[in-house]
Order: sequence, then structure tokens, then C-alpha cells
Amino acid sequence: MLNKSIISQYISDLKPRIKRIRSINNTEESLRPVFIELLTKVGDHKKLWVIAEERLSNNKKPDASIKNLYTIHGYYESKSPNKNLKLEINKKIKKSKYPIQNTIFENSNSCVLYQDNQVAKEISKMWDDPGPLSELLNLFFNYESQEIKKFHKAQKQFNSNLPELANEIREELIQMEKNRDYMKKIDSFVSECREFINPYFERKNVEDWLIQHILTEQIFLKVFDEQQYHKSNNISKTISSIEKEFLLDVKNKILKKIKPYIAPITNYGNNMIDLNERQLFLKKIYQDFYNSYNKKLADRFGIIYTPNEIVKFMVKSTNKVIKKHFNKELKDKNVHILDPATGTGTFVTEIIEYIDNQSDKETVKYKYINEIHANEISVLPYYVANLSIEYTYEQLTGKTDHFKNLVLVDSLQNSSVLKGQLTFEGLAFSENQKRVKKQNEKSIKIIIGNPPYNQHQKRFDDDNPNKKYPALEERIRETYGLIKSTKEKLSQDKYIKFLRWATDRIDDQGVISFIINRSFLDADSGKGVRACLEKEFDYIYIIDLGGNIRKGDPKDSNVFDIQAGVAIVFFVKSEIKNMCARIKYIKLSEKVKKDKKSYKLAELNQSYIDKYKFKTIVPNKKHQWLNQETEFEGLSLNDVFNKSFLGIFTNRDKEVYDLNKETLEKRLKFLIKDLVANPSSPKIKLSRDLKKKIEKGKTQYLKFDKNKISVVGYRKNEMKYFYSEKILSDVLTNQFFEIYGNNLQTDNLALCWCVFSKNRFEVDLVKRPVSADYFGVQSGAATRISSYVLLKKDVVKIFQTNYNLNLKREDIFSYIVGLFHSKKYKEFIASNNFNKKNLPVPLWDNYKDYIKKGKEKIKALKSS
Repeated sequence: MLNKSIISQYISDLKPRIKRIRSINNTEESLRPVFIELLTKVGDHKKLWVIAEERLSNNKKPDASIKNLYTIHGYYESKSPNKNLKLEINKKIKKSKYPIQNTIFENSNSCVLYQDNQVAKEISKMWDDPGPLSELLNLFFNYESQEIKKFHKAQKQFNSNLPELANEIREELIQMEKNRDYMKKIDSFVSECREFINPYFERKNVEDWLIQHILTEQIFLKVFDEQQYHKSNNISKTISSIEKEFLLDVKNKILKKIKPYIAPITNYGNNMIDLNERQLFLKKIYQDFYNSYNKKLADRFGIIYTPNEIVKFMVKSTNKVIKKHFNKELKDKNVHILDPATGTGTFVTEIIEYIDNQSDKETVKYKYINEIHANEISVLPYYVANLSIEYTYEQLTGKTDHFKNLVLVDSLQNSSVLKGQLTFEGLAFSENQKRVKKQNEKSIKIIIGNPPYNQHQKRFDDDNPNKKYPALEERIRETYGLIKSTKEKLSQDKYIKFLRWATDRIDDQGVISFIINRSFLDADSGKGVRACLEKEFDYIYIIDLGGNIRKGDPKDSNVFDIQAGVAIVFFVKSEIKNMCARIKYIKLSEKVKKDKKSYKLAELNQSYIDKYKFKTIVPNKKHQWLNQETEFEGLSLNDVFNKSFLGIFTNRDKEVYDLNKETLEKRLKFLIKDLVANPSSPKIKLSRDLKKKIEKGKTQYLKFDKNKISVVGYRKNEMKYFYSEKILSDVLTNQFFEIYGNNLQTDNLALCWCVFSKNRFEVDLVKRPVSADYFGVQSGAATRISSYVLLKKDVVKIFQTNYNLNLKREDIFSYIVGLFHSKKYKEFIASNNFNKKNLPVPLWDNYKDYIKKGKEKIKALKSS
């Protein structure tokens, strides 16, 4: 339940405004915004947001729709304070069949709440006493019909039983391997899939399709009025024929088990009066199914729901962008539009609705048949997208036409290098092949959508790698890889591959509208990507939605409830060829009152791209767009030390660190013995680095050595025992052993520091080795180390040449120690954006004071 005292306080705060408005302009239009503000404030506590005047698919336009991420929760309708509210409500309901399952009517004097098509609560003099209105709002926001309760219960049971049901079908499929006819048909279908979808396609992928088909067919068909899509699509017909010919008994057995769940789910979907609400419902079922059915599969395909508010904004804004740069609109002929990773068809259905609102039915029909295209790689969303798109078109136009521009294909595999090379004629894919060829022959002007974000498996031993795309990956190396970055793994991100593919696909002119991972905007590893984008596009618009939880953004700030930050981008290739892209940027969180998902989505839904006041970004020579580094004229750490390097990074802390020396010794003896005996499946946590060492045979002669156990700084003010074997640590560099000896036992002084994402600087002087997380795991920052041992041999000459100062080697190290520990230096770092891996070493007038303070620090540490 919502806190009544909080709601009452909101009402009391707004009461003076109501009195003031009544005295000046007592009209519905003037009073309505106050009640909408009240609904917004209360709804935020339930993670619901209020969208004003959003038109429903039945052409009704409530004063506000109250939504969560998946469904419409209720409606609000304002009436004139000078008219009888009850009479106005009756007129509205009778005349327009207004939805009253959970609806508030009010005229600033009285308020009536309808639930389940009847009056649930009625109050008068609503602003005088906050108590009754608070109770009414509690009823409204906590509403759940019996149908909704049954739906939630059924869906929970269905999703919890999915793994067991899927395994039951999978066991039946194993038994079917004895059937030669079945195996012949399956192998033939797999061969076609390898030809047309991806060369790495396997039989288990087809088995997944069959399982998904059996488990979900009834839900999606019934929600869409028993449309007989399967009769008109060769791929679907092939899967259906395999199921009916060989698996009918299996299907009937499973259907009996899921029947109690299916009925409440489909009933709930069928009773939705609004097309958008039905689409939201469909996406929730789809996403929840995948995450329950196979979490790894959902992660690899990037199964994630795109909120309608974002989709609407992107479609509307894409129209604005092409209007501005090409004097064209989405509805115009010869503007071909492609969604390369369509999922459930969200973007396509929104495009059809948008064109329907902007033009006549004939234009909608022409675009639908000829110039709107979509690709999908997985069969379940492919089914759902087809049903959803065709249903939307039928609801808007009253006509039934198959959507023949949807292709079951891996867009990344179907890159520009494959144009015109599809020649294989397969039974299942003959129709699909024609669609691929037809699409590849079109000059695509708009590529829009939400490509998968996942970079790679989260842990090496997840066994969930992404597919390889040799031709596309080579293209990435030729373009994004020309400028070397500190990390190579960004180029393996799925969204980077889609960006490269889309850039090539639109040729010389066009627009890419994506909502994607924002890391390329400011990551060091995105330098090559940014450099290439600057050259390949003429205009770039970026709406940064933030939500980078790993970098310290609030937990509820991501529109997808994921860890990676998100941005909406519009990349434009135009006739005006700029030497460098004109880049416009805005961070949306700067435009909203609170960093809450609901505010972000609500603001997006009410706007176009031209609503925002962008700031212009001029890239620097290092191809930095955001947080451009401050140039410093003087010495830096790399001028003074041979190298500044990371602290110890093991990728298996729990196994190689311990507070107890004996416990660590026992564990390592067991793990090393097991690793030598079972290199193919050891019990130690694997990483890519360790696996390579195993493959090269570097682990076969490993032996436990108790002398390799030493004390290190695990966290600031926290020491732990550490087993310093290079083979078992992903980053344990030669410089470490140069400083600390082979067993990390030598007490050599080193300066370690860390600059966090908001330029917070921390430093410490240590005589023992430290971990990369020495200052704590925050904002992705890592500890870096410079040691007295690693001072350059000619450091005295370097200081003399650059600063005209003749200092001893020991004094230079003492100066840097004192400098880094000073308050002034911390403020210096905080107010600038220097290279975090190569900090400046300025010479300040009172340098002798810093030398003195540095020597005091060194003396105190040596004597401790």
C-alpha cells in the first residue's frame, strides 16, 4: 500500500495552487495540470508514469494514461468544474465506450473512481480534506482486477515450469534421433539454416525452435485472433510440419500440462482494448519467456524490451532528422526503412502507426508492402513480430495483407559483401531467400532499432560466446581498428558490429537511428570508433540517457534496468560532405527533475529531437568527444618513470588471496594439483588468459611453492596473503617482479594512485605490492603504480632540461611523493581532466616544501 501521509502531504502542497487558479481562471484546462502533477508524484512511488493526451488505437484520447513498463494501469479524465460531473461521465461512457476498468474522473470539485466497470469510490469537496482523496488514489494505484491477478499467477507458474517443460520436450527429441525420417528432415533443415542464417548454425538451434514453437504457439495465436500466419510462411510451415509429423503426441502431452496457465494469459491479452497495450503485453510475455526458458540465450541475443516511449520518440525524431537533412519524411516514396534486429516488431509497428497518423490509408499500404523491412535471427520473435505487424496493419487499415518484408536472417551475416550471392534453393527458405534478395537490392535510407548490446560472455566459464563474423570483423579492423585503442574488446561488442554493418548498408546517404550502449562515447577503447564516425558521417545527434551503473549512476536511472549506460543516436550521411561530423550532444538527465526512469520515458514520449538544446562537440586530436583531456605543458609520469602499471589483477581473488596463510596453502596445493591432472576441466576458475596458458602447456609443470605466499595490500588498510604465481594471475607484470623480487618479498617503495570517474584522486605510498582494487572497487577505476626502482636512469637530466632544476634522484622521487599527497594537487586533478594513466608532474614554486614532506612520508613508511 502507498503511504497515505505522503499522498496527503502532496494534496496539501497543491491545495493553495488550486485556490489560486480557481480565483483567476476556474476552467478545466487550467485545473487539469495540477491533478496530473498529483498523479505523477504518487505514481512515481509505484514505478508508474503519467502520459498526457496519448491517443489510443480506438482513437480515444484520455487526458492521461497511467502506465508501467508493460501495460496500461489506468486512465484519468478531467471535466469542467462548472458542469455536473455525473452527467458528464455518463455522456462520455455512453457516447464513446470510454474504458472504465480503472479510471478517475474529476472536475476539481468532485472525484469518481471507476473500477471493473462500476463506481468504486466517490468524493465531493475533494481538495478540502486530503483524507478521502488519498484513499481514492490508493485504490487507483493499487488496483488489480481478478483477471490481472489470475494472469500474474498463471504467468509466474508458467515461467517457473518452463525449464522443466523444455527439458521434457528435449528428452523426447533425443528419443526421436532413432527415427531416420525425422533426422533426415532435421538435418536438411539445419543445412538450409547454415546457408541462410549463419554457418555456425547447429541442430540444437532447430531443437530450440521446436521447443519454443510448442510452448508458445497457443498464446500468440490466440492473442492475435487466431491469425493463420503459419499457413503462409515456408519456414513456419516447415517447423509446423516437423512438429505435426513427428511430435504431435509430445505437443498434446505438453499442451495438457500448460492449459491451466495458457487460458488466463490469453484471456488477459484478448481483453485489452488498446493496440499499444496489447503490444506491451506481447513484449512482456516474450521477454519473460526467454529469460525463464534460457537466460544465456536471452543474453546472447540481447533479448530486452524497448519501452514504447523510447520507440515513439525515435520514430518521430527520425522523421524530423530526414525532414531537416533530406526534405523527406518516413511516409514518402523511395524512403526504404529497415529494422535489422526487430525482435517483436516494436519499431515497425510504431512506424506503421506513425505513417497512418501522418497520411492516408493508401500511403500506409504502399509503405507496408514496398518500403518497410525487418530482419530477425530467432524464430520465436520472428513469429511474434509477423503476427504483431500484420495485426497492427489490419487494425489501422481494416485490410489483411501478409507482411512479406520480414526476413529470418542474421543481419550481420547478410552484410554488404553477400549482396547478390544467395543462390541456394531450399524447401524451407525459398520464400525467405527471395525476401533477402529483394531487400539487398533496395537502397536502404533509414536503419532504425535497438541492436543487441552484449559484449561477450560475462565470465569465461559461462560457455556463452557470441557468433563469429569473419568478414564483418575484418571490416571493423580496417576502419575502427585503424586507431589503436588501449582495449580491443570493444570491437567485439554486438552493437559495434551492428553500427559498422549499418554504416556500410546505407551507402552514401541515409540515417542510422539506434538506441545503443553509450560506452563508445567516452571509453578509451572507443577511440577508433569515434575517429571513424567523425569521417563517415556528416551530422551526429546524441541523446545520452545515462544509466551507467558501473560508473556510479543511480541504480534506478537506466531505462532498461541494465548495468551499461544507454544513448539514443542519429547518424546522418548527407549530400553536404563535412570534413568532420557536426556532433550535437545532450544528456537527458540534465533535463529532468529526478533521475528516475519514469521521468525520462515521459519526457521522451512528449518530445521530438528538435525540442532539445544540444551543445556542439568539437573532437580533439585524440578523438575525444566527452570529458576531453586537459592539455598540460610540462612533465608527466611517463616522462619520469619507465612505466606506470596496474596493480595485481588475478581474475580469481577468492582462490589466490586469503587472510589465513595455512588455508591459502591448502587451497593452492589442491588447485594446482588438480590443474596439472585435469587441464581440460580444472576446478580453478578459468579465464581467457589461463585457458591460453593451459593450451600452450604452461601449466603442466606447475608445482606449489610456499615461498610464493607473501603479504600484499589487498585494500587500503587491509593486508592479505597472496600466492604470487604469474600463471594463476591474469595481470602480474614483469615490473612487479622487478620491484618486489620473484616472490614479492622485497620492501621497495612505490607510489600508488587512482583517479575515479569524477576526478577524485587518491594516493598512497606503500612498501608492499598492492591489488588493482587497492582503493576499492568503484567506478571501474584501477590502481596504478610507479616505483622508485622504475625511475628513469636519466631522470635527473630530464628535470634539468625541462624545469632548469638540478635535483638528486632521491629528491625527485621525494618531490613526487610530497606533490601527490598534497591537497593542492588533489584539487588540481579534480578541476581538470588529465590522462588518468599519465598524470602531470608540475613544478610548483614551493617545490622544496614538497621534497621535505615527501622525505617525511618515506622515512615514516621505512620505519613502520
